[in-house]
Amino acid sequence: MSKTSAEPPTNFPLSNYSDTQGITRIFYWFIIAILVSLVASILIVLSNQEIRTALIPVAGLPFVLASLIFVRRGNFEWAATFLAIILFNLITVAATTGLGIHHLSNLAFPVILIVCSLVTRQRTMVFLTLYAVGCVAWLVFGELAGLYTPLVLKHSVPGDFFTAVLIIVLTATMVRWLSEALFNSLRQLRQELAERQLAEQKLEQDIALRLQAEEALRRLNEKLEERVAARTEQLQMVNETLTRTAQLRDDFLASMSHELRTPLTTILALAQSLHMQTVYGSLTEKQLKAAKSIEDSGKHLLALINDMLDLSKLEAGKVELELDSVTVDEVGQASLALVKEMADAKHQTVSYTLQPPDLRLLADARQLKQMLVNLLSNAVKFTPAGGTFGLEISGDSAQQVVHFTVWDKGIGIAPENLPRLFESFVQLDARLAREYSGTGLGLALVRRMAELHGGQVKVESEVGAGSRFTLALPWITGEVAAPGVLN
Repeated sequence: MSKTSAEPPTNFPLSNYSDTQGITRIFYWFIIAILVSLVASILIVLSNQEIRTALIPVAGLPFVLASLIFVRRGNFEWAATFLAIILFNLITVAATTGLGIHHLSNLAFPVILIVCSLVTRQRTMVFLTLYAVGCVAWLVFGELAGLYTPLVLKHSVPGDFFTAVLIIVLTATMVRWLSEALFNSLRQLRQELAERQLAEQKLEQDIALRLQAEEALRRLNEKLEERVAARTEQLQMVNETLTRTAQLRDDFLASMSHELRTPLTTILALAQSLHMQTVYGSLTEKQLKAAKSIEDSGKHLLALINDMLDLSKLEAGKVELELDSVTVDEVGQASLALVKEMADAKHQTVSYTLQPPDLRLLADARQLKQMLVNLLSNAVKFTPAGGTFGLEISGDSAQQVVHFTVWDKGIGIAPENLPRLFESFVQLDARLAREYSGTGLGLALVRRMAELHGGQVKVESEVGAGSRFTLALPWITGEVAAPGVLN
């Protein structure tokens, strides 16, 4: 901010008074009154044939004209000084012609000094006070010297002199002090008022800025709400589309699985009959190898179809648990038996532990076996020839949870691939997909079936050291209330 030019220093009470036109009018009236007084004084003196005395008011006329000039220029201090001198002179002349010193000292001079103290500086007030004292001294000592004889003089001349001087000095001092204190207070109040007005203006500006900010924020909120509503509508449309797509996919998979399973079952039956050489006679070794290849491919395709069908039913919520009290050892042994042929083909060692041996669990035996077979099949698949894998089953009575842990010493899984491990149709590595056959549905089925039982599946793995898949199911041993409901 640029600095404003400083005002000239002043030290009299009305120096900061803003109504200069009002002061000017007052001075004009005073000057008119003094002119009338001068003329009256001249006439009175001339009527008493006091030619020499008339020179005093006549000499005041230049002072009146000088005061008028200063008033027009706005210099009220000099104007007041000249007017005060004229008044002192007039009162002195009037006193010498018969008014008496007592009235002069007690009333006229103090009133003049009071008025002058409002528009003059301190040094000017000292000059006017000394001038008034000089006038009083002229009156007193002029009378003693016989220069004039007042008409009424009943008081002690020295006493009246000192009384008048004391009253003039005390009055001038007290009036000056009181007027300065009063106008200093007024100046301070004016300054505080100005500061308050500035503060109010700043507050109004702050309020205006805040209202603008609130309005901008309101508009922004409206835009955001509109965008959220539009985005929500888009998401709803996308969700509806995805729901319809998923339903169509599930219906298509279910239909295609049914349509593919029927002829595939026939193909498997014929391949098994050829391999057994009982219905169609004996086959050569090359024919037997071809029949075996047809049978293995058919079983793989049937397993794929079954997995797709089961997954579509799980996602559609069409699977109901057939709960029953299951002997865990029987399910574990049956699951290991289903993968024993694959393990023997790779000369792998299988480990199996169960604690407690008589552990029973309320679950769907077929789905529990399918979950374990899927996990064990992966262990066999990703464990190198001659390696080891195993199944550990333990019941935690404190947590009321049964843990089925399938571990292997295979290739392991990288940490960044673990979050995608249980997604459908996911092969973590294209190189592994070419080396290890699979659809990417086995682990997804395990997770869905575990959640359907109220459990979960977790994995711990290290690249090159193997993996541990833990299926945790609630340890419930109650009776079955209804299909899919656990007591």
